[in-house]
Amino acid sequence: MKFRILFFICIIISSVDIASAQNLVTKKTYWDWGNSRLHESFTVIAGTGTRHGSYKEYDRNGMLLISANYNHGALHGLCIEYFGTSEKYISKSTNYLNGKKSGVEKNYNLGSSGHYLLEECIYKEDEMIEKTSYYTDAKNRGQKKSHAKLVDDKQYNTNWFQNGQIEYKGILQVTPGNYGNITTPIQYTRYSETGILIEKLDDNIISFYAEDGKTITQKENLSTDVIECYDNGALTKSIKVLREAGNEYYEVSLYKDNEVYSKKIVDQNGNDVEQLRKEKLLELQYDSLYNKLQEILPTKVSMNIKEMEFVRPDVVYCRKGLYESSGKSSALETAVKMHKKELDDVIRLRNEYTERGIKENDGKYYKSIKLISEYIDKINRDFMQKYDTLSMMKKMVEQISDDLQCVECSYTYYRGQQGYKDNVPKIHKNAYNAYLATTEYLTLSLEGKNLSETLAILQKYATVSSKMRKWYSKKITPIEKLFKKAETSEAKLDIFLNNDVE
Repeated sequence: MKFRILFFICIIISSVDIASAQNLVTKKTYWDWGNSRLHESFTVIAGTGTRHGSYKEYDRNGMLLISANYNHGALHGLCIEYFGTSEKYISKSTNYLNGKKSGVEKNYNLGSSGHYLLEECIYKEDEMIEKTSYYTDAKNRGQKKSHAKLVDDKQYNTNWFQNGQIEYKGILQVTPGNYGNITTPIQYTRYSETGILIEKLDDNIISFYAEDGKTITQKENLSTDVIECYDNGALTKSIKVLREAGNEYYEVSLYKDNEVYSKKIVDQNGNDVEQLRKEKLLELQYDSLYNKLQEILPTKVSMNIKEMEFVRPDVVYCRKGLYESSGKSSALETAVKMHKKELDDVIRLRNEYTERGIKENDGKYYKSIKLISEYIDKINRDFMQKYDTLSMMKKMVEQISDDLQCVECSYTYYRGQQGYKDNVPKIHKNAYNAYLATTEYLTLSLEGKNLSETLAILQKYATVSSKMRKWYSKKITPIEKLFKKAETSEAKLDIFLNNDVE
């Protein structure tokens, strides 16, 4: 009975194989239109186009490139890739299970020095879980260079020197991340090429060793961010990482006989943070003083005073007027410039102070702060008032100069040969003579006067020159009579100041 059942099963299996074979269709593609150079040869399930069974791919020269198997459209079993030179020179061999890498994958290189293995990987469900790399130089070819193996959430790594000595052996914690796995060392040892221990991570502490492989020279505690330095086993220095407001500092302690004798906090460049903080306070103090100075005396104002130049009239009314009025204009400008000198020393210093200050040899601000404080004290409360007065006086002198030239060209003419310099008024003879006397009187009055006194004189001067210019086209008979009776310059000035015509 058992024999009959077994025989029946065999018949069924055989019939299935035969049926499968009958349902497969061989497909071929070619590199050329004449179908003389084979490109691909594979089998598909009849009526579907789904690859199932053997698959081979060739290059244009007929050399085999890929040999694989498919199971209902998915790679299944061993897939071998070739360099296209000879079937014995494999480029890569990979095991698949229903379309996913599963098992061993080997990568080879082919060069002038031969055909050799580069690396060997093991996959599970398309994920690499183990990898071994090999040295490729002729002397050490085939010898392991590195090995990594993933076990659960740990990765075990080993690296070797060319002489076969272990260089590194460690365990990494594997954590999934947004852009792939993140690996963090949790335990490792490093060795020299001669097998001497040089570095070790254990219990979150990295230890560095001297040439004997036993004496610790430095410890770095990853949990506390503290680095300890040793000399012949004795603690000499510790460095603790401090984080403050997005900045990273280091607390450095020096030891003698295990006792701290010096401690300071430094930045990444070794600068004393305490000193840097003092510097920052000084910077803020300087900035505050500079802002105060900028309010009292803006840079624009200081430049205006420094570069003060008088503008003479654009229009030359006549050569005679230009010649005869220039002396008076120069006298007025000189009087204003004398008062400008009072501000020049202050302005000269003002231009030395910038937004960040005068840096001394050591780059500190303390001396700048002292200087700018003293400078601010030098600036009187009425400094800007003086500046405004000076600016007003400058504009006044420029207008007076224009009036003077116009008056002296309008009222007079030459008598006799050209170059004869006597003034002969054409009209308003008494007013013009009073104008000459008054302007001469006012010009002489400017000597030795302070700023406010000078301003008062210029205001009178401006009144005299502007009225004379205005009166040229007016009838001023009553005023002419007053000037005829006036005998002193003061009396004539009084007439100019208190009389006018519409």
